[in-house]
Amino acid sequence: MSIHYLDFRQYVVQPVLDAMGLGSQQAVSLVLKIAAWESGGCYRLDQVDDARRDGPAFGPYQFERSGFDEVHRLLDTRPALRQMPVAKYRLTDIRDLRCRLDSATFYARILLWGNPGALPAPNAWQGSLDYYLQTWRPGKPPSLAQFRGAWDAWAKGAGT
Repeated sequence: MSIHYLDFRQYVVQPVLDAMGLGSQQAVSLVLKIAAWESGGCYRLDQVDDARRDGPAFGPYQFERSGFDEVHRLLDTRPALRQMPVAKYRLTDIRDLRCRLDSATFYARILLWGNPGALPAPNAWQGSLDYYLQTWRPGKPPSLAQFRGAWDAWAKGAGT
């Protein structure tokens, strides 16, 4: 069973992104699309596989160690981020991304913030996929149909 996307948006994504001052429609849409693809809409909150080069992956956005460390690097080196509620969301243990959905969303948005490109429009599926691929660099990139299909399944309530 996954979290309904409307609840995840209303109670986790929108409040966190608003607290960060980065709650645009583009950001909310992209964060939700990534959660849909990476975890089936919070259906899988960890992925452990000894064969993975960087795994395991944790949370609704399936953070691996390299992404977690990149967020910490950005938080430590970018003065613009010091104005955000970092202390509220910063974690020391990557495994906490499974239960701290607010922190996981904060980490996802910071990682997206580190990408210098403009966020795609909410209805720009190819742009959303491209931005996700540039930022997350998944080992097995989805096709556009797979990426959109994950969102469609979550939005229709599949797996709930």
